[in-house]
Amino acid sequence: MKWLLALLLCSLMLFAGGCWDILLIEELSLVVTAGFDSDSQDSKLMTVTMISPALSEKAKDSTRKVSVKAESVNQALINVQRQSGKILVLGQANVLVFSEKFARSGKMNEVMRELAQLRDMNANAMLTVVQDAPAQHVMQLENPAETRIGVHLTNLLERNHYLGLTAKTTATRYWYKHHTLGIDPVVPIIKITGPGDEKKGLVIAGLGVFNSAGKMTGTLTDNEVLLYHILTGEAGRLRFTSEEEIQGKKRKVAGFIEDVKSKISTEIKDDKLSIAISLEIFIDGVDIEWDADVLDTKVIDKLGGLLAKDFQGNIQEMLEKTQKWQADCTGLGRHVRVQHSKWFKGKDWAEEYEKCDISVTAKVTVRRIGTLVKPQS
Repeated sequence: MKWLLALLLCSLMLFAGGCWDILLIEELSLVVTAGFDSDSQDSKLMTVTMISPALSEKAKDSTRKVSVKAESVNQALINVQRQSGKILVLGQANVLVFSEKFARSGKMNEVMRELAQLRDMNANAMLTVVQDAPAQHVMQLENPAETRIGVHLTNLLERNHYLGLTAKTTATRYWYKHHTLGIDPVVPIIKITGPGDEKKGLVIAGLGVFNSAGKMTGTLTDNEVLLYHILTGEAGRLRFTSEEEIQGKKRKVAGFIEDVKSKISTEIKDDKLSIAISLEIFIDGVDIEWDADVLDTKVIDKLGGLLAKDFQGNIQEMLEKTQKWQADCTGLGRHVRVQHSKWFKGKDWAEEYEKCDISVTAKVTVRRIGTLVKPQS
């Protein structure tokens, strides 16, 4: 019986599958960062720059950079592969960089559509738009703190999102918003910094807003990014700074937004849409130069009222800008879609969003005043 059992086990090995298509990492060219630019001479072409780590110990540089011109992503991959003695893969791509011109033309949206069809594309790759410079220049940067531009960009975007200074946009999140009726995508904007020819640094420079056609139509400033997060709740604890006139003097105010509760109601009258946004903002640890009694409820209430008026006006102004861009980046259309589904069906939401009436009311509750420069003795 033992011999029969051994013979049976040996025969089963004939049917066992093996790693017949195994690929060693040394044989792969792992794209970690890719940049996309419009071609200055031919509008049909784009310049694609890809960075891969050099895995060979004999390599002089830590990374390999290749730039090609192509009409499509697929053609660009073929052109890059022709220059590589290894197999090109995109599964490790961490960041995709687009020039502002490329994003405003709508070509970025076309590239994203092509990338979504690639099996090995990293769906969690982060997106960013570079302001006033080609994406190729970002690919060529060698930051003093971190020479690997892909690592530096990843850290820059993730940490600033954690601090509420920008939004985190991945390939998946971009497509979710682009294909969801009633909300449009946003993409972080970066800028190359440094004196003269020594431009080696990168900073977050705002948030690019895209319309339903996939074109970048506007930019939110640093202050407006905070307002965007208040409305969307896409970031954690937010720090704000403001300037309020108290007792005839402009005073700096800073603090943390601990929580935000929002209520959005919509109304349609004579085929005219109205959207009312009601916000309740809870602020903790307010710092202000004011010789007032921090325990006096009137002081706390007065400060809350001033901040509420400030937030309310700024949010209203920001939304009016996005209406002109026909880009509903805060997703108000999703509420309209739910509350008035019959009316919403068949409408061009970009046009309806531009002409609808939006009103904002805000209430600020200051839970605790922190350090005062001149506290009441």
